[in-house]
Amino acid sequence: MGRAYLCTLSKAEFQSLMTAAREERPDEYAAFYDTLCHNVAHYPKRGFAINEGDAGVGVHGVGVHSRIRYLNRPLLFNCAVPGSQVKRGMMEKKVAPLLMEMVRSIEIATGL
Repeated sequence: MGRAYLCTLSKAEFQSLMTAAREERPDEYAAFYDTLCHNVAHYPKRGFAINEGDAGVGVHGVGVHSRIRYLNRPLLFNCAVPGSQVKRGMMEKKVAPLLMEMVRSIEIATGL
């Protein structure tokens, strides 16, 4: 969900957050910055952000932001599973489309 949230930020907001992350957690920042940027850059075309084990020990996940606003932020949805239970690429090919369909169905049900 964090990566999906980052995809909702303006370039200035994203850069500000990344500057703070680099200062507060330089090792983690160095390890994940390129993957984060890749997710943000490809979100408009793909419609989801993905983690294939690089942002948590053995966790794979897909995140999607919705047009539903809650407390002035987009409502986020995700699906995360232990990496030992998925093959590489399954989250992108099978889970992401289902998650995106679910989010769009919820948006429609709420009148968006």
